[in-house]
Amino acid sequence: MKSKSIPPILLVFGLLLAPLSVAGAGDFPSPGSKPLSAILKSVEEQKLGVITEAEFDDGLWEVKICDVGACQKLYIDPRSGEEKRRRKR
Repeated sequence: MKSKSIPPILLVFGLLLAPLSVAGAGDFPSPGSKPLSAILKSVEEQKLGVITEAEFDDGLWEVKICDVGACQKLYIDPRSGEEKRRRKR
């Protein structure tokens, strides 16, 4: 039975490209942005519920908050800390 294997050149090429896909896919706040701890503290002070997730995506912090029976996601500007929009989930 003949075994199937990945040609070494393809394996090396794939390993070289892997960091590029991770670097390109990951969003990071720009320099001068508020720390996540400050963003979370300001959300906590609103007493909207329990913070269950925080993720940086498409240039905004997405903070998921859940209260009894309902969750919502706040979209927060990383530089100003201002809430841009809110979505019920």
